Amino acid sequence: MKIIENIKAFFEAKIAGIKASIQGKIIEIVAKAISGVLILYFLLMFVMFFSLSLSLYLNHVLDSSFLGFVCVTGLYFLILAILGIMFSKGYLENKIKEKATGKKIKSKAEKAEDIMNKKAEVLNNEENLSTLKQV
Repeated sequence: MKIIENIKAFFEAKIAGIKASIQGKIIEIVAKAISGVLILYFLLMFVMFFSLSLSLYLNHVLDSSFLGFVCVTGLYFLILAILGIMFSKGYLENKIKEKATGKKIKSKAEKAEDIMNKKAEVLNNEENLSTLKQV
């Protein structure tokens, strides 16, 4: 009977430890999410007010009521186009995966280059074998 009670107590303690560990991880994830949202909010507010200020300043410099807004919009369009190109090439996606996993992710071009190198290596090996067979 004493052994059964000890085993039962052991498993209850183990389950309580696992519950505490899971609860700690959940709290950590929620805290990181909330702080991330707050940082994103304040960054967005900064960018918005900076853009507005830059647009108004450019309006003053260009002596126009709308050209400053056009310039800032063009700047954002240029940034968006660059990000779109980077996304279509898989660069941003690979960088995000690298940050998440901690491992280097090869781009499509690097993978294709590896395949070509392997094919060239195989062809060289076949040429060396055929040369050896002739000797």
